[in-house]
Amino acid sequence: MFEREFEYDNRGRLIEETHVVDDTTTVYDISYTYDQLGNRQTKIDSVNGQWVVYDYDVDLADPNELEFPTWHNRLLEYRMYDGDPNDPNTSLLRTVSYTYYKTGQASNITLKDEGEGSEYDTYHDLALYYHSHGPLWRALWGSYELDEEQEPTGYETSWAREFFYDSPRQRYLAVDYDTVIEGEGSSDPKDWTWDDPGAGHRSQHALSQDQVTGNRAAGP
Repeated sequence: MFEREFEYDNRGRLIEETHVVDDTTTVYDISYTYDQLGNRQTKIDSVNGQWVVYDYDVDLADPNELEFPTWHNRLLEYRMYDGDPNDPNTSLLRTVSYTYYKTGQASNITLKDEGEGSEYDTYHDLALYYHSHGPLWRALWGSYELDEEQEPTGYETSWAREFFYDSPRQRYLAVDYDTVIEGEGSSDPKDWTWDDPGAGHRSQHALSQDQVTGNRAAGP
């Protein structure tokens, strides 16, 4: 027998979800805490002993630390630990950071895995680009490394997706591409240029229509 239970606080926010098998074995136990604005502060996985801690722009003491003009409860970062982060023996497992354009739209989501056996100096990055009137235009997944002087180097893109919309701004098509360095792809490349999130300079790759993977997701 499988039983799933949910618990909510007096503001209707989910604070715990549990899955129990045969009335004895808890296979899933996740609890959440929130701040007064309703932002999630922690996610605690009691079965696997992992914690996730979230930081928002409203947590910053100095608004001048932000590159966009106002505080809007935007998520800036979350960190995953193998236990209570207040315990000195706890290790950081993963950090996911969010950066934004001055318009407030997310520009980059950057992932860094920590710990033994991971790529210590490699950052994985999802770069997002928008049309001038708002809708998401392109998404690029890539990685870059930090050298011994902590300077970014070697930005490479491994995946890209372009979104198409009809007149009411409803998405009707998403096309995935394999990415190649300009000059190494097949004929008639479609050049895409974007900002390197690490080095801060412009980097150019080419995407060829011949390299469409076939993942065409129709519908909004």
